[in-house]
Amino acid sequence: RRGAYFCMEGKERVEKMFLSNLSVSLLKLCDKSNLTYAEAAELCGITARYFGDIVRHERNPSVDVLEK
Repeated sequence: RRGAYFCMEGKERVEKMFLSNLSVSLLKLCDKSNLTYAEAAELCGITARYFGDIVRHERNPSVDVLEK
């Protein structure tokens, strides 16, 4: 039982790291490509709101969105 707690803690830590890295990568990509959130979102086939939520860690992207 104790091991499961530590595993979950590690999983949450990895998720936070992944989302943080994703956010930084998206911001760098937009900056390098001179894209607004709206333009980047359109290229991904998602709304600018959803894109912004992903960047701000307010929503987790689906696997389908990550593949785009």
